[in-house]
Amino acid sequence: MRKQLLSLVCSLAAVLGVSVSANAATITFTQSGSVPGPSIQTAGGWDGGYINMTQAVNDQHNQVAFDQLVTGSYKQMKFDFDFRFSPGNNTGADGVGFAYANSANFGTTGAIAPWATAEEPNLAGSLGVGFDTFNNAPGDGGENTVSLHFNNTTLASVPVSGAVSTFEDNEVHHATISVVPVAGGSNVSVTVSKDAGSLTVFDNYFVAGLNPYDGRMGFMGRTGGANSDQNLDNIQLMHVAGANDPTTTVLYEFIPEPTSVTLIGIGAGLLCLIRRR
Repeated sequence: MRKQLLSLVCSLAAVLGVSVSANAATITFTQSGSVPGPSIQTAGGWDGGYINMTQAVNDQHNQVAFDQLVTGSYKQMKFDFDFRFSPGNNTGADGVGFAYANSANFGTTGAIAPWATAEEPNLAGSLGVGFDTFNNAPGDGGENTVSLHFNNTTLASVPVSGAVSTFEDNEVHHATISVVPVAGGSNVSVTVSKDAGSLTVFDNYFVAGLNPYDGRMGFMGRTGGANSDQNLDNIQLMHVAGANDPTTTVLYEFIPEPTSVTLIGIGAGLLCLIRRR
């Protein structure tokens, strides 16, 4: 019985291995303001490693851009990521922007440029969502707002409320962005949540002309005369190609973390080693 159990565990080890990484994309880090630039931190995150976009330093302009991993038309595109903002001086600033950069305009690899203002991701032919933490009036959505952008245009900016009313609270927030193509464009939904609850900021907001395109994910963080420590983690892309096609989930992992699956794989490997000895 003991030998049978060890054989089963060794078989599980062969299947599970010691890594849960899936289709990790190459990341390009860009720093165009004050140092330091963006970086991967191996400790101090909410579940291990994370991306540090900006630190509590004035005048930072930092970007992380992922290489393109999926292509072709889709019936749904979905983006998920965690963010944690901690205010530095002068109540903190300025925010982080997300973009699904159109590869026809920005290529399939390397930095995404031009990208003028981090939390206002107005990029040619591309969808963007901004997470603003400072009121840079005029023309700014205001502090603690989520903005929607497409093809170099700001479409709407909505203040968050309720359980997620403050971004710079050193708590982990989760953002979900859904894009569903329809006649003449796409319906876009944006939800922000944390342990205390969630808020659907945009619910099937119709974006005219937003038809499926090949793209890649990018984030840009900025500070100014005020600053914040701004971090990201658990970034995922879900590409649903068609009604009868399987869902492709791409998980961007930065640092191998001792997740439960990894620990099972390590434990199984040790048992196999014991058996061989």
